[in-house]
Amino acid sequence: MACGDPAVSSADCEASDCCFDPRARQRCYYSSDVTVQCTTDGQFVVVVPRDVTTPPLSLDTVSLLGGQSAPCSPVGTTAGFAKFQFPVSACGSILKAEGGDLLYENMMSSAFDVQKGPDGSITRDSLYELTFLCRYSGSELLPVEAVVYTAAPPPPSVVAPGPLSVELRIATEAVYDSYYRDVDYPVTKVLRDPVYVEVRILNRTDPNIVLTLEDCWATSTPSPLDQPQWSLLVNGLHNVSSDGLKPTWVPFTETQSAEDFLDFSLQLMTDDWSSQRPSNVFYLGDVLNLQAEVRVAGHVPLRLFADGCVATLASDPTSEPRYSFVENYGCLTDAKVTGSSSWFRPRPLDFTKLQMQLDAFRFHQDSRSLIYITCHLKVILASQNVDSVNKACYFEGGRWRSADGSDLVCGCCDSSCGPDSKSKRQRRIKSRRAVPSNAGVWVGRAFCILLEGGLDTFPARSPSSFSHPLLCLNCVVSSPSSIVGS
Repeated sequence: MACGDPAVSSADCEASDCCFDPRARQRCYYSSDVTVQCTTDGQFVVVVPRDVTTPPLSLDTVSLLGGQSAPCSPVGTTAGFAKFQFPVSACGSILKAEGGDLLYENMMSSAFDVQKGPDGSITRDSLYELTFLCRYSGSELLPVEAVVYTAAPPPPSVVAPGPLSVELRIATEAVYDSYYRDVDYPVTKVLRDPVYVEVRILNRTDPNIVLTLEDCWATSTPSPLDQPQWSLLVNGLHNVSSDGLKPTWVPFTETQSAEDFLDFSLQLMTDDWSSQRPSNVFYLGDVLNLQAEVRVAGHVPLRLFADGCVATLASDPTSEPRYSFVENYGCLTDAKVTGSSSWFRPRPLDFTKLQMQLDAFRFHQDSRSLIYITCHLKVILASQNVDSVNKACYFEGGRWRSADGSDLVCGCCDSSCGPDSKSKRQRRIKSRRAVPSNAGVWVGRAFCILLEGGLDTFPARSPSSFSHPLLCLNCVVSSPSSIVGS
């Protein structure tokens, strides 16, 4: 956008806080930052670029204290800029006397779109506020100071309870210098072989945090509540008693054939979907690449679905506020409800993966930025046809589409696809169980929305969604500042 007279000199252009390029057609132009000017005839000149916030600012929603009608409306607009020019005493400006100076102060703000649901409200727009002033002293024009607030400044550091990320892993040797990877599980051990277990706190260097193990026990299933159990630590002490359990050994081949464990996961992926995203921090305007996966480990071919997904501000998926964006047996409703570009990607050749792109959002009128996403995942046989209760549908181009190419099964997404879809979305989280076919588990993942001005709260990794089917260790871990269960 042009700044001043086309024949303006370089010195005069830069004195107006504008950019000068003698080779450009318009030699003097406004920069990509907010420009505030005070004229000698008592006028405010404020130029706001669209890209001053992330995501970009909607210029037609910007208003002054005095509203949006003349003379408070823009005097010039382009695709990327809006220019306001009005008397310093108009549009709701506040006059202050400070010594021999006169200060005129006004504020510019933008509206934002809020999508309301039955259990909470969300927005994908940034909050934008600009406070600006002009100071006049006699006939001298003094510099103006403009401060842009897009979010409250981060609070000072305090000592308070907070989430900790804790990891339990198994070392390959007694020296604890190498560890099994996720792809190495389940780990096979012969009777009387030692198992080298390590529990550690992640991403913390505070020497005041001390990790202690209170209770550890082993079960024959992934559930820490199933029987039988064998205590390894009791109140931090090694268990040497054999009264708790008298194990009876059965042939290994018989145990192997008794049940088959499925391993579900939900991960945030990189832009090319090649690996897990190293950070769970996002800005408004970003896209979340969510990948659900089931590892079958020699099972018959399976096809993965998400019956429902819900976003909450707490790890409990039934807490409020919450935003349900996949429901009704696999209908991704976010694009239809909010007009976003969220969708299921076309199904990869590997039916054990389901990939979803979701536009980042935050909950309306809530300063917390750590958001938990929980999905109910299930599988069917890959040879089985998709139907109204086994599907992955998204809304695009005014109609429902299927990630598996069978759009007809999505016809019920605007009504009801099953008699008990609501109860399925509201049942409590279960850890993981033996799944021969057409069963499911709840799997969660947390991410953090970062506003332009700072982080509302520090992000925390969600617990790992992997299980160790042949060796199930469960510990309750405590520290001076918090208690974390794993």
